[in-house]
Amino acid sequence: MLGVTFRRSENHEFSNCGCRPMDDEACGVECLESIAMSKTPIPNLEAASFIGKHSVAFLLPDQGAPGGVHPKASGSLVTFDQRYFVLTATHVWAPLRKSPIIHCSAIADISHDFNLPREALTTYSLDDNLEKALGAGKKLEESDGDLTLLELHPVDRRRMEARSSFFPLEREPRPEMNDWVTIGAPGVLAHKDAREINTLSFELRAIFVDTLTQEAERNGLDFLRGLPYQDPSSPIQDYRGMSGGGLWSLSYYPDKVADERYEVFLIGVNFWQTDKEIRCLGRKAIKQLIQKVRQPH
Repeated sequence: MLGVTFRRSENHEFSNCGCRPMDDEACGVECLESIAMSKTPIPNLEAASFIGKHSVAFLLPDQGAPGGVHPKASGSLVTFDQRYFVLTATHVWAPLRKSPIIHCSAIADISHDFNLPREALTTYSLDDNLEKALGAGKKLEESDGDLTLLELHPVDRRRMEARSSFFPLEREPRPEMNDWVTIGAPGVLAHKDAREINTLSFELRAIFVDTLTQEAERNGLDFLRGLPYQDPSSPIQDYRGMSGGGLWSLSYYPDKVADERYEVFLIGVNFWQTDKEIRCLGRKAIKQLIQKVRQPH
């Protein structure tokens, strides 16, 4: 659901998070490493759309909004053990579960009116107590295990496969990954030509991450902080509302054709946003959730 300036990193530099020494306590975490990205814009709509094939936005009906819907949050289409899921944040699922029908986006040139029956979804949360607490009105905290897998009914999975792609969740990354991007549905819609690179449309696209910071683990969970690149000409200057979307690494293969030009790898899930920064749970937390799904009931 995003179309903003896409930038490729020419060099990866490792440094601290940019906090002054006295800011360590204010930062709230021990900042392990920060990856500074290049400032060179590369408007790569194809790569952005390719990542969007693995993603969905959750929508709420809104007759006053463009397209008659309002973006609520996001998720990633993933698969393992020949099972198919939407991976999202638990705090995203907590309010959605109250609706008998879950409205989802689709890819470009296809109607975004795609619905999932609530009763057809099987839920697996990393922290079952968090799901219950959020349903009772608890506020989310920055160290919560805020991850949920929604297992799809075979009928819904086949419908989704006709327009989207499921990412093999246990695939390991290649060492030559070039860029980090995040994807989701921000709380700001633009009224511009959807073909423009800085315009939000109902096609899910990706935002470059300007700086990616790895944090110290908390309660066995790993966290990443991403600062999205904010193009001054983009109508999207506030990234709140992107919860549940994926944080992806991306490799380019310009000598190949079609989808083989790009390879992506899911490295995190958005769950905490300010107006400029997005915080994500990382691969270790995702693997914990996979093992929980595999446990016998």
